This record gives sequence, C-alpha cells and structure tokens, in this order.
Amino acid sequence: MAQTAVVLTGKRCRCPTCGESFSVLSNFDRHRVGEHGVDRKCVEPQTVGLVIKTTSSGTYWSMPGPYANK
Repeated sequence: MAQTAVVLTGKRCRCPTCGESFSVLSNFDRHRVGEHGVDRKCVEPQTVGLVIKTTSSGTYWSMPGPYANK
C-alpha cells in the first residue's frame, strides 16, 4: 500500500504499479529499475534518495531540500 497520496496537479504523478505519488516524472523514474518489458520494477523511493513532502494537497515523494520540486 502506498505511503503517499496527493491531488495530481501540475507535474505531480502516481506510479500505476505501486501507487506512490511523486513531485515530478523524473522522481517517478528514479524509483523504477530494470529493463522496460523485461524486468522493470519499483524500488522503495527512499533507497534512491527521495523523501516524503507534505503539502495542503497531500503527500508525495520528492528530492530533499526546502525548495525541491515545489
């Protein structure tokens, strides 16, 4: 079950496989490993340096830092 949930506006996106929400597509891409159509899978977002951010519209995975992917 996903740890994050946010209203999808702007560049925010959600992984169709694991249900996690991300600030931007590049952060979504960071949490996917393997070859497309062969062995592609999700990894825990924190293992690739992402942190959970909380806003009034929900929570999502983002790069760390106060201004990252606002």
